[in-house]
Amino acid sequence: MLRKMIWTAAAVVALSTPVFAASGADGWPVAEAPKPAARAAAQKPAEKPAASDVKAVVQPKPAPKAAPVAAVVKPKPAPAALPAVDSSELSKLLLEQSKVMASLAAKLDEQKRVIDSQQSAIQALEKKNTPPAAVAAPAAAAGSAAAAAPPPPITVDTGGMKIRIAGLFQGWYSGGDNGAINTFRLRRTELKVSGDFGKRAKWTFMIDPAKALSLTNTTSTIGGQTVVTGATVAQNSKVLQDAYLSLIASPALTVDLGQQKIPLGYEGTISSGKLDMIERSLFVTDKTRGGGWGDARDLGVMVKGKLAGGTVEYFGGLFDGLGEAINDVDKNEQKDVVGRFIFHPKAFKGVQIGASFARDAFQTTEATLRTRQAVEMMYAHSTFSVKAEGITGWDGLLERHGGYVQVADQVTKSFQMLFRFDMWDPDMHKETAADNVTERDWIGGFTYNVKNTPVQMQFNYIRKTFGGVSPDKNVFMANLQTNF
Repeated sequence: MLRKMIWTAAAVVALSTPVFAASGADGWPVAEAPKPAARAAAQKPAEKPAASDVKAVVQPKPAPKAAPVAAVVKPKPAPAALPAVDSSELSKLLLEQSKVMASLAAKLDEQKRVIDSQQSAIQALEKKNTPPAAVAAPAAAAGSAAAAAPPPPITVDTGGMKIRIAGLFQGWYSGGDNGAINTFRLRRTELKVSGDFGKRAKWTFMIDPAKALSLTNTTSTIGGQTVVTGATVAQNSKVLQDAYLSLIASPALTVDLGQQKIPLGYEGTISSGKLDMIERSLFVTDKTRGGGWGDARDLGVMVKGKLAGGTVEYFGGLFDGLGEAINDVDKNEQKDVVGRFIFHPKAFKGVQIGASFARDAFQTTEATLRTRQAVEMMYAHSTFSVKAEGITGWDGLLERHGGYVQVADQVTKSFQMLFRFDMWDPDMHKETAADNVTERDWIGGFTYNVKNTPVQMQFNYIRKTFGGVSPDKNVFMANLQTNF
């Protein structure tokens, strides 16, 4: 009885073990490989059963469906777990590849950003190294015509000293009514040569062959006839313009010795090739009525420099005269003091404020004393600019005054529109004749820069008014210029 119970329990355990673990490729179930322990148990010889039992065990009746069992017991060998294992590994591999591709894409994006940044930096440097239009220039050049930048000066290395050659050509045409002469004129043919002996010493030399040598005569009346008693060369007709040596101690201190422009006003100190209008303002150009306050050269020594990171600029000099002793000896023992100060406030971008003065030495008598006091202001923003100057002073007993206000707009890169009101009063106490009446000029014009060249064309219309003391005039001026 005990033996029968053991066999019954074994049969129950065997029948309770799952036979099919997975399906084959053809859809039929596939039997799992029997575990080693189960196989050993199956092969272990059992005790000899009773006679009644042996017949039942050894010779059972054949199963009605042997074919399916045979198909189950002996399937085609195919590991059941491999597809699941391979799928998992493939998923992991694809996931890793996706991460690698994402990383490569991120690196490519980063490289693209770096390249774009470098391209922007290169463009910024190119734009910085190219002289900008006048409206984008520093306040010192605010309102200047946005001429195409002249080519860099010619540089010659002589072995220890570099020589730079530059020049300016201006050809004018002017015409009008009420005494204005219609004529062509070769206004300037400046040739400038400069060089340096290193970082501490430089020199500058400039001539203008277009200047026509002229004489200033002195006369007297003898026996009822005018007789020339003397003649001198007119200062404004001398060919030699600049000839000076610069000693550079630091950006804050440079000393210029020789013939040079006196530092009076803004428009009188800038280069002729950077003028907004064709001609300078009246207090500079009206020399026949006491003008010439600015754009004047004389022999002397000047110190200059920039302070506070360029926020403040200063110029100060001691000269033989205020323009009457150019390329000549002093006519008296007195020297003239000239100074100019410029302020660029960092809080107001594009603004420049300045002041300048000049006077004879303090021992000069009141009858011959000359003084000049000038103020200047410039503002530039985007394409718009405004500039103004005012000057007053004494020539002996005559008090004079002048100034202008100008606005400009850069319509396109090559085209600039300008308007200016200009006035000059050669005698503030009289308005009786042509030599003392106040002149007021209303000027409109435009400047056109030929693309990709340093060629510039300027056109000005001037309405000259004299308060009814003298006839008004209409004047048209054209200027063709180029720099090299």
